[in-house]
Amino acid sequence: FRSIILALVFVFVRCNEVEVDWRLFRNYDDEVVTVGDQVSFRYSDDHNVWLHADDGNICSDDNGVLVGDNDASPVTYTFDTAGTFVFVCRVSIHCTLGQTIRFIVREEGDTSAIDVNSCSFGLFSVCLLK
Repeated sequence: FRSIILALVFVFVRCNEVEVDWRLFRNYDDEVVTVGDQVSFRYSDDHNVWLHADDGNICSDDNGVLVGDNDASPVTYTFDTAGTFVFVCRVSIHCTLGQTIRFIVREEGDTSAIDVNSCSFGLFSVCLLK
C-alpha cells in the first residue's frame, strides 16, 4: 500500500512598502509596520507630507519634518526605528480636516499580530505579518 504525503507550506510574507493615496476626505486607518518597511505617498501638487511626533498636537506648524513638498510626489519614507509616527498634510487646513495617518512601527521579529485584512484566499491562504 502506497501512502501519499501531502505537505502544506505556510508562507508568511512581510509587507515592505505601504502605498498611500494621499488626499483629503479619506479616513486612514492606523498602519502597523516593521522597522525597515517603507511608506510611499502619492499625491497631487496641492498637498505635502510632514512627519510629526504623536504628541496630540499633530496639526501644529511648530514642529515636524518635511518629507515631501507639493511638487515631490511620490515620496518614500523608510522606518528605521520602532515607535509611533504620524504623517500630516500642512496645506491650508488639510490636517484639521483629517489628512493624517499614523504608523505603529514594531521591531523586526515582533509577530504579535497578523493583519487579517491583508489575507488572500485561494488554494493557500497567505497573510502578511506586520
